Amino acid sequence: MNQKFGRLVAMIVGLSSLHGVLCSGELGKPTLIIPRLAEVGAFVTFKCRLPERRDEVIHFTFYSEEADMSEEASLQRNEEDAQILLIVELRHQGHYMCKAEVQNNTRVTSEVSDRVYFKVLEPIQQVVLRLTPDLGEFFESDNFTLHCNVLGGRDISYKWLLDGEVLEVSSNSIHITRLTQRDAGSYSCMAFNEMEQDVNETSNNVTVTVRAMLSTPQITFTVRKEQEQYVAVITCRAARGSLPANFSLITYNETREESRTRSAGPFLNASFSVLVSLGRSTERAQCSVTDGRSMLKSNAILLEVVPIGGAVHINLEYDTGHNFKVVGMTLQCVVEHGTHPIYRWYLNDSLMLMKSEKQSYRLSDDGRFLTLLKVHTPTSYRCKAMDEFDTNSSISSMPVLIDQDALKNHIPVEVAALVIGCSLFLVALLTGCCIYGAMYPKRQPPEKIQLNWRDSESDSGENEELTQNDYEEDLDLVRAASLDEEDESQADLDSLEDWMGTD
Repeated sequence: MNQKFGRLVAMIVGLSSLHGVLCSGELGKPTLIIPRLAEVGAFVTFKCRLPERRDEVIHFTFYSEEADMSEEASLQRNEEDAQILLIVELRHQGHYMCKAEVQNNTRVTSEVSDRVYFKVLEPIQQVVLRLTPDLGEFFESDNFTLHCNVLGGRDISYKWLLDGEVLEVSSNSIHITRLTQRDAGSYSCMAFNEMEQDVNETSNNVTVTVRAMLSTPQITFTVRKEQEQYVAVITCRAARGSLPANFSLITYNETREESRTRSAGPFLNASFSVLVSLGRSTERAQCSVTDGRSMLKSNAILLEVVPIGGAVHINLEYDTGHNFKVVGMTLQCVVEHGTHPIYRWYLNDSLMLMKSEKQSYRLSDDGRFLTLLKVHTPTSYRCKAMDEFDTNSSISSMPVLIDQDALKNHIPVEVAALVIGCSLFLVALLTGCCIYGAMYPKRQPPEKIQLNWRDSESDSGENEELTQNDYEEDLDLVRAASLDEEDESQADLDSLEDWMGTD
């Protein structure tokens, strides 16, 4: 019995020694398993795993110096992973490691995992788009800035939209200078977390209106008759600009001035009615337009209404093609007097409509010009002029006959003028040369004295040996000839004086 007990004790001691030997080896490097990222408030699990399962209780510590966190967990015998559960907060972002050590056994060296980064995503709570300056309505060449303000969120990227179209801007603001009409529209921005591009928040819409700058207004007027009075309908018009806009009209003369204002719409124009009298006048009118930013004035016009009078005639201009062949004509109706004439044309005494059904002619808006696109012969054209405010009376021109002779090749006036001008210039130049030659005949130089040399074949050195006396002899001959001419001139002058004295 005692022997059996001794054997049992020895076996227990041996097993204890064997267990100490087996447990004195290395644990192996643990692996930290955590999500790459998570949003604030999410539940996440951190795991730490050894290369092999152990038959001991392993103590694990999860920690991060950046997040200032340390959590402990234990791995029971033959369990695969040790784990902890976290409710994610902003402070949990950082690098993590896990440390493994055998519980109550200092003979086994502890091991630490590699560092793993854990990113905390803060949800975007609100996106607000703000405009600076907060006007909403701008003029061309102005500047503005849009700010995309985000409440919450980290590492945010941005996308901008104009009327639903994506803009090539990735920052949190847009600054636009020198605005044009293309910059007008509805703006919005979208904010994304960097790691979750499919999750976004969209801002409110901001509508930007860009008003066109005004152009200088133009002023015109027509006249109509109302019973026994004449009314000038004055129209002020701006070719460019944006509504709302106000037009003002000033009428004045030497003694008075009158002003009136009217809002434009639906187009950039306004009309004013003013009583006028027939005949010469000193009354003038000028309009201005303002859009709240700028004010522009038109030129001043004379409110003069003179009825038609005098003769009416037709000016004819040819349209030529290849080899100066006539391919068309333009007829202009001209009246001698009248400020507001209108015109009507007649073909072979038949009234011509404003629009040709066969596209054979074209009339200008006021009827003054008649362009023949297809010329037929023989045809007769005439025009009538009348006042736009009184069509009951008119003045007719003499008819113009278009026949085959009129369709002969015509040299343009410009070409004819150039040819005639060049010809006249040449004639004038030749005439001037002839007159100059007659007034200033070419004088013959004195004959050169020839000296006979005995030896004509002497060398050049001998020919250059002229003495000073030879030069003086030539000079004396020239002087003598001049004196003879002076004597003859003086004699002629004395004869003329004698003749005048005898009279």
